[in-house]
Amino acid sequence: MFSLLFISIWVIMCHPIHLTVTNVEYFQNKKNFVIQVRFFKDDLQKAIYLDTGTKPDFRQDNKQNNKLLLNYIKKYLVVKIDGYNLTQQFELENFTLQDITLWARIKVKYKHPEIRKVEITDKLMFNLYPDQQNLLIFVYKNHQKGLTFRRKHPYQVLTY
Repeated sequence: MFSLLFISIWVIMCHPIHLTVTNVEYFQNKKNFVIQVRFFKDDLQKAIYLDTGTKPDFRQDNKQNNKLLLNYIKKYLVVKIDGYNLTQQFELENFTLQDITLWARIKVKYKHPEIRKVEITDKLMFNLYPDQQNLLIFVYKNHQKGLTFRRKHPYQVLTY
């Protein structure tokens, strides 16, 4: 028990793990996707700065920070459903800060009830760390599929 507590505190203090966690869920009754991406805030700020030359201050919820965040996500997280590029329709609903992490929440309208093929390219934070890993959970019709993306394997396909 003590070792688990120590490891948890160590990860929170130092976060030597280079990781993002994304949840993509389709709500048939609302005909939309909700995408939530969790970043380590300081890593995200560095990645956006490397990309744009602008360092966002996420303590402020303003148009510039929202635009920087959404553009970064749209550039490095591409979701295609049956050939349709959802990424182009991403709308940032909000972001929230929780200690050292930032949660971005995105909504996308999608009117087709059946999904056959999902193509995902996830290169979030790959411009920062060679050991970056991105975990993604895709939820469709109450079935979850977990995927792991690495620099050498940034693209995956799900079929239904």
